[in-house]
Amino acid sequence: MAKQLHFIGEDLIQVEHKFTPAELQDLAKIMAEGMLEVECLEDEKKDHAARLKTAIDAKYEEVTDAARKHRAGHEIQDAKTYQVADYDAGEIVWLDRGTGDVVKKRKMTGEENKIPLTFKPVPALKPEPNPAAKQATLADDAGKKAA
Repeated sequence: MAKQLHFIGEDLIQVEHKFTPAELQDLAKIMAEGMLEVECLEDEKKDHAARLKTAIDAKYEEVTDAARKHRAGHEIQDAKTYQVADYDAGEIVWLDRGTGDVVKKRKMTGEENKIPLTFKPVPALKPEPNPAAKQATLADDAGKKAA
């Protein structure tokens, strides 16, 4: 006699599934490709970390330099000057080539204090071009041409 089964309802349960050789091969491929991608991402992470470290170090150096200047209240800069002898004052004087302002001076040595037979004149001042002033001049010129 055949068994009689009584229907109770539908249900979702978990059961063990044994992978086929093809499915196992697909999983192995996913693992291998995944590890290669992980290695690439790790390398990219290292490169990015190195770039960030470089940027951080550069910014830190900029901040440190600004702090040093702020603390000192000044910095040493190159200045284009004319070196002249002021025999009346007994000084060697450095004049700014653009403005003629005295940038530095010191007392003459005994050798420097000997007045030469002929004097060389101080060259004409050569003002340095100011980028902002140059742009303003160009804008004024453009406005005049348009009018």
